Amino acid sequence: MADSRDPGTAAVDSSVSFIVTGFGPFQNAAENPTTILARKLVEYLQQQEKCYGSSSALSIQQPRLSAMTQTLVIETAAGAVHEQVDALYKTISTLQANTITIVLHLGVNYRGKQFQVERCAYNEADFRIPDERGHQPRQQPVVNKFVTGQPLETLLNVSALVACLNATDAADIMTTTTQKDKADHHQESAATTFTTTTTAAVPLAVVSTDPGRFVCNYIYCYSLDKFQCSTKVASTETKQQPSSANRVLFLHVPPFEVCSEPVQLRVVSKLMHAIYEQVLGLQ
Repeated sequence: MADSRDPGTAAVDSSVSFIVTGFGPFQNAAENPTTILARKLVEYLQQQEKCYGSSSALSIQQPRLSAMTQTLVIETAAGAVHEQVDALYKTISTLQANTITIVLHLGVNYRGKQFQVERCAYNEADFRIPDERGHQPRQQPVVNKFVTGQPLETLLNVSALVACLNATDAADIMTTTTQKDKADHHQESAATTFTTTTTAAVPLAVVSTDPGRFVCNYIYCYSLDKFQCSTKVASTETKQQPSSANRVLFLHVPPFEVCSEPVQLRVVSKLMHAIYEQVLGLQ
């Protein structure tokens, strides 16, 4: 887990912490882009904050997220989800009572063309392929206390977060795109194409209500229940009140061939800022 405490001029809020997770490789995906995003995120946030420091106006307004953020890469397996999320829960339980922990899970949709902010997870493990430990549940509950297939919805306002991501202007995305490695011509072309389509008819991000039924959905469902921060939507449409100030969200990212690594880091960073403002009532 990466943990940064690099000094800077932007504000640090000790009442908020972020845990951002990526996944390791899985079948037919030797390198998972969310592994790279998780490993490089804190350094990227630090670089952003140095830019904030060059502007007095920005340094006052922007939180220093790098000092609030830890990252973790999780094996793409249900067993690893239980081990790592349980360990995170144990760690979070030791924090001060007024601390809000935001768990942001990242996963890749290799057929995706946009960023998909997942509104809900489903209490169903129906793996199309075995996970990395050879486990392949079919139509089984993730959490035994809920009916199989029951949706658990995040308490975050997903529509507002997506609107914030889509408010990113073309110049912002294009500036980030031009910072990538110019030696990788194929990736450069893909990123440019993504920028063009994003600023035309295709939005950068969308609200999704279908995270699949593989390990991405599994970790989202398990975390929403473990951290007690979902609207437990039952078949009767009744909603129970959450018993936690923590928040959990899942973001599906497209492959780097569709959207380059620098742009993806920029989007994840912007999403974190939007979540921060939302949980503190600043949005």
